[in-house]
Amino acid sequence: MENKKKATIKDICKETNLSIGTVSKYLNGGKLKEKNRILIEKAIEKYNYSIDFYAKTMITKKTNCVGVVIPEFGNAFYGILVTAISKCLRSNSYEVIVKESNYDEKIEQLCIKWFIERKCDAIICLPTGNQSQFYKSLDYANIIFVDNFIKGIDRDFVLVDNYEISKKGTKFLLDNGHTNIVGMFINNSYTSLERKRGFIDAYKESNLLPNTDLIIHIDENVDEAYEKVDNLINQKKATAIFATSYISTLGSIFLINEKNLNVPEDISIMGFDNIMLTNLFKTKLTIINQPIQELAVTAVDLALKRINNPEKEHQIIILKCTLMEGNTISRLNKGE
Repeated sequence: MENKKKATIKDICKETNLSIGTVSKYLNGGKLKEKNRILIEKAIEKYNYSIDFYAKTMITKKTNCVGVVIPEFGNAFYGILVTAISKCLRSNSYEVIVKESNYDEKIEQLCIKWFIERKCDAIICLPTGNQSQFYKSLDYANIIFVDNFIKGIDRDFVLVDNYEISKKGTKFLLDNGHTNIVGMFINNSYTSLERKRGFIDAYKESNLLPNTDLIIHIDENVDEAYEKVDNLINQKKATAIFATSYISTLGSIFLINEKNLNVPEDISIMGFDNIMLTNLFKTKLTIINQPIQELAVTAVDLALKRINNPEKEHQIIILKCTLMEGNTISRLNKGE
């Protein structure tokens, strides 16, 4: 059997009559004149040329790869966000590896270590807990945190205005006469704690007190959201639901549909994250919309800046959510 010699960069240069510098620039993701790009791509195809990844990494000290850690593939919010992050990175000539922590801090740590060991140029992480000590101990600057804040560490964060938007949403319900509101919050989450703080402060600013029996905490689990809301609805304690996460919004919608409740006559509802299944609700949902595309673009921008300048001062960027009014909030008479 004929043993073909593996093509080298010199073969590509000879075929295209271009310099090693020009061909190397193309292979490293640089922009070239269109005619030179076409010549190089034709030569690569002709010779079936493949880059020696490890040799390239040793020379450039870069892998052109970014790791992304998300809590769960099955959660549509995280799925849409990581898709947007991946598209943005690839448009900047970076490959993407995505890992799932399953809401487990130890798995998240293993994912981070795996990316560091493989010399990823940066890591974008949607943290599932508050691992301040772990992240303090890392001698690795290029981590961008998205959607959840970790106290006590000097890193780049991209967040949304959780406190302000939750207060605004709660105030909207209160202004429509709803004082008995089911407030649904995710356990052990800084993001959810901020949303709960906004919920309570909206009552305070309206000189009211929330019904603590209607404040419920859940894991990121649709069935648990369904069951806890079902219990409160059966007791007829609430006139409205404020589901402050995608998961609690889905659980509430499934319950309302299965119980054939009329919205907003039987119960009013405000949800979070205007994506996918929330749009299938038969009545146009009043919902908080997070700027997912802007979250992705901002996170990637910070990652690229961090790659080029690891000593750069860290930033905390807070993006604004919007309240999108639908037809799922009833107007109650005063005193109700």
